Amino acid sequence: MEKNHLKFVALSRLFQKHPQFKTLENLKMYYPKEYTDLVVAHQRQQSPGLIISLMRQESSFNTQTVSPVGARGL
Repeated sequence: MEKNHLKFVALSRLFQKHPQFKTLENLKMYYPKEYTDLVVAHQRQQSPGLIISLMRQESSFNTQTVSPVGARGL
């Protein structure tokens, strides 16, 4: 399991149980900068924030994710 995925799962559980921990610093870990930079560099008309949020929701930033219908990764 990827490091980013484990971090996402841990932070998701933390934020659900203790919303007071949704600080700017913790949210930076929840939305890894490496992916933000990649999306911003390649974005066209879509909001980078929307794309990053979809990546987080759909794959937890796990590049090895495969959906039941074959969609892959981020």
